[in-house]
Amino acid sequence: MAQQINLDTAQRVDITCRRGDTFDMSLTIQDAAGATALAADDTFKMEVRVADTNDTAYGTTAGDSNDNIILSTLDPSSGATKRITHDLTGHATGVVTFTTTAAIMLTRPSGLYVYDIEMTDTSETKVTTLIYGTFKINEDVSV
Repeated sequence: MAQQINLDTAQRVDITCRRGDTFDMSLTIQDAAGATALAADDTFKMEVRVADTNDTAYGTTAGDSNDNIILSTLDPSSGATKRITHDLTGHATGVVTFTTTAAIMLTRPSGLYVYDIEMTDTSETKVTTLIYGTFKINEDVSV
């Protein structure tokens, strides 16, 4: 009898957005019973990359200048050119919002990329990839 345990609970969600437009996406994080599964001190990481095989860490000299990293929540706040911010003010209702300005999105090349979003539950020091998929940036006519 074959047995299997699948610990990968991440869901595939493909995203399409437009170059030059504000990127604004909210996720509601709930447990299996539908209760809020988000605390004010939970942390999130979202990265958009050219390929999922590129594993140069962002936040390093090689990673920060790496053209394979399109957008990241880890981009430094000063001089940020690839910055995705996340807002946990809705944590009581389980909502986390990811935003990138129109100015930053204007500098990102249109194309097809990959992304994922990881959540770190600081109370348990548990890292979970929530969603992953393709991240398509459509070209914009009005620039």
